[in-house]
Amino acid sequence: MRIDFPTKKPDEPLYFGFDPTPHFATFAFVEPEALFLSKGLKVTFRGQEALVQGGPSLQIALSITSGSISGVNEEDPLASLADLVERTVNAEILAIQNPISEMRALQPLLAVFRTEDRLISSEMVAEELLARMQALRNAALRKICRLHEIPADQLLSPRERCAFLIDMAQDGHLTPEILNSLLGQLSSVEPHLPTAFFIGNLDDYCEGIRSAFLRSAYHMSRMTFALHEINTQTPLEFMVHDSELGATAPRELRHFSKMGDTVADEFVSTALAAYSVLDLTRKLFDFLIREPFANPKRVSQQHFMDRLPIATPHYELDLPMALPLVAKERFKTLYLLRSDLIHNQGTDYLRPVIYWGVAQEPVNGQPLQYVQYMNRDVTTEGAASTHKWLARFFSQKRDAEAFLGSELVGVLHCAMQTVEWLTFHLDQTARPGQTEANSTDSR
Repeated sequence: MRIDFPTKKPDEPLYFGFDPTPHFATFAFVEPEALFLSKGLKVTFRGQEALVQGGPSLQIALSITSGSISGVNEEDPLASLADLVERTVNAEILAIQNPISEMRALQPLLAVFRTEDRLISSEMVAEELLARMQALRNAALRKICRLHEIPADQLLSPRERCAFLIDMAQDGHLTPEILNSLLGQLSSVEPHLPTAFFIGNLDDYCEGIRSAFLRSAYHMSRMTFALHEINTQTPLEFMVHDSELGATAPRELRHFSKMGDTVADEFVSTALAAYSVLDLTRKLFDFLIREPFANPKRVSQQHFMDRLPIATPHYELDLPMALPLVAKERFKTLYLLRSDLIHNQGTDYLRPVIYWGVAQEPVNGQPLQYVQYMNRDVTTEGAASTHKWLARFFSQKRDAEAFLGSELVGVLHCAMQTVEWLTFHLDQTARPGQTEANSTDSR
């Protein structure tokens, strides 16, 4: 899964281990750590060689000298080797073994994302998202102070009271009626308490987006692990019945098992959580652009695909995945899949379509054993391709892991760029009396 945004040290090579100095905590290829690919494959790196394992008994070795790579970075050859692996076996690097040993029983793998020369864990991507959200909150506070012409320290006391009331609610000591009574008593003492609740709800939306992203990455890693386990626990002899064909002769079989059902369950959970990121991003967007600004009332009944507010400003920014530019145009397939999952309890009610195979097209004919989970056919509008007598078709050979990985990257870019768009918007409209709807300022 490749993401496209700058790091603080773009010239540093890929490496395993934690380094607090880059903008992202990063991983790199200096230790023989296992990386988990799509289709149940696994790879280890040793020096300038990669060992790709497919199933319990088949593997291939790749090196930079064994493949034709253009533009090899001699200072960081392993990034080029990673590209060679993905291209050779037609699979993506999706996860690493969870570095926290105490968590491996619950979360064996940790999802990772690739930039050009880095692997970034999903947890570190979430921290980057959180940092941008903190910048958004600071922009909201600046706008409040400028519009109301008050110093920032006047908000400290109401924010403390707001935090105390939130803690009381979470500890079970408040009901809506009790809270209303307390707000009435505090209105004369803390006139800026509504503003404090506005900031509290802003933080709540941001944390919801971050949590939904982590949840989707968690379930994606669980799906990757389940497919790897199917591939590892399936001996080659189970598929090879004719010794005359040879162990690596191309073949493919349908797979049915309880573990296969787990793959489908994790697919459903990943899709639902990924779309939750979009819905929560839309709620955050509406919460911050509506007038009057700093209304603490929470946004309700707003979804990502809904029509944008008429007064949505237009800015000339290099943020192509920000919500105002992609709403109703992007993620239609994910939206329709999510709707089907919610209303029909999942699409794989008759067992998921999973294939075991050896040396077939899914791995570019390489002598490896693989497992591939297929996603349903879709129309040009993104809806499921159906017939009145049959619900699902698979002629398009859509790989479920590849689809979800691509959508998860898109969702992440949308959330991050929307937060940046909103930060810019708040700074642009922070001057008293300025709420114009058609600014064309450039960054």
